[in-house]
Amino acid sequence: MLVQLCTERTRALAPNATYFGDMATTERLEPSSLWFVVIPKTLDGADSVAVCGIGGTQEAPVFALEGETLPDGVADIREELLTGAPGGES
Repeated sequence: MLVQLCTERTRALAPNATYFGDMATTERLEPSSLWFVVIPKTLDGADSVAVCGIGGTQEAPVFALEGETLPDGVADIREELLTGAPGGES
């Protein structure tokens, strides 16, 4: 469900991108109580990833972050979420 939510939320950033949900990763970030979702995708032969920080409940998810970055930017975005200063590329 988290991968689907992130895909839907970031689709507008690159409507023609191909998302690889089967290769996505999800990680619970404590103490922030956010789920960090990373979904590989490609557009016109260029690789990137969709990233989301999702909190709230299953019935009412809250997005702390949504965006996209190059694969090597994932660690920085994860760290920003852990320290409470989200600001990923979009």
